[in-house]
Amino acid sequence: MSNEVDVLVKKKEGLFLDLMRTTSNLPLAKLRDVPVSHHAHKEIVKLVQRLFLSGSNMQTVVFSAIESGGGSTFISTRVAEILANQVGEPVCLVDANFRSPKVNEQVEVEEGRAARSEDNRDELTFMPVGLDFAQARTSNLWLAVYRPGQADIPRLASLDRFQNVIDDLRRDFTYIVIDAPPLGEYPDAALFARMSDGLVMVVEANDTRRDTAHKAKEMLQASGVPILGAVLNKRTFPIPESVYRRL
Repeated sequence: MSNEVDVLVKKKEGLFLDLMRTTSNLPLAKLRDVPVSHHAHKEIVKLVQRLFLSGSNMQTVVFSAIESGGGSTFISTRVAEILANQVGEPVCLVDANFRSPKVNEQVEVEEGRAARSEDNRDELTFMPVGLDFAQARTSNLWLAVYRPGQADIPRLASLDRFQNVIDDLRRDFTYIVIDAPPLGEYPDAALFARMSDGLVMVVEANDTRRDTAHKAKEMLQASGVPILGAVLNKRTFPIPESVYRRL
C-alpha cells in the first residue's frame, strides 16, 4: 500500500463494525499478491486523490468496464486498498456483480470460511480484508458481497434491495467503492450509478473499440449518470517502463 497522500479524515461511528468483528464465523480475506507496475500504482493513487481526497465530497463511486475482462474488479480493488490505507477510516468495496456467482477474485478468503451461504443468497456478506489474514482482523477495508437469487437478478425488487444496502453502507462507511458488471453487456452499472455519486468507466487499452466506449458513454449520459472519468487499463509500453518514466 502507498503512503503518498496526506489527508484530513472524517470520523465515523464504529459500533456496527465492532459488532461485525465479534462474529465468530465472520469470513476473513486477504488481498492477492498481484504485480502492479510503479506507473500504474502512481496513476491509481492520483485517481484516488482526485475522486475522494480533493474536497470533492464523493462518498460512493461505481467502477464499470466497457466489456467483460476489462479490469473493473482489479481497478476498484486497488482503489479501495489505497484509499483505506490513506484515510484510516472504514472503506467498503462492494462486489455488486449480480451476474457472477464468484466473489471478487482479487481477494482470497481464508480456507474453511465460506464467503457466503449458498442457501441464503439474499443476505449481504461482510468480510474484513487485509494484506494477510491476521491483519484482516483489524483492517479498515471491508468487502461486501451481495447476490440476489438468480431468478431475482433482472427484477426491480433486487435493485430495490440493493438500494437499501447502499443506504445502510453510507451510514457505516466513510467511503464506498462499487465494482459493477460491464456497461456494454448489462444495464446494472448505470442503475447502480444512480444510487451513487457517479461512475468511472474502465477502458481496456488496445482492446475496447472506440465506438463501443462512445455508445456506453452516450447511454450513461442519457440516463443522467454523472461520469467522473475513465481509466485506461492494461496499458502497454513500447519501451521499458523504467526508461519511459525518465522521458
